[in-house]
Amino acid sequence: IERTIRRLISVAQLNRVTQLDIIVVNDGSNDNTKEVLNRLKQEFSSLNVIHHETNLGIGVSFREALSSAKYDKILVIPADDTHLEFT
Repeated sequence: IERTIRRLISVAQLNRVTQLDIIVVNDGSNDNTKEVLNRLKQEFSSLNVIHHETNLGIGVSFREALSSAKYDKILVIPADDTHLEFT
């Protein structure tokens, strides 16, 4: 997840994106995702993190992310960064 967030921010900076709101839904991960996201939130003000204590599913996660979005344009990227190459 850290790699994906850093790459998104890097690409946004390269393209001079001025309005950026990265919404990450941690849907009950039982690894160190919560800690990583909380640390990155301290570093990047454009990062909005939603934590679920248990897995609520992609539908709930997507609806929550949409309801917290600040801007009109949305891009969905899987956390493992396997479906989209940013560079």
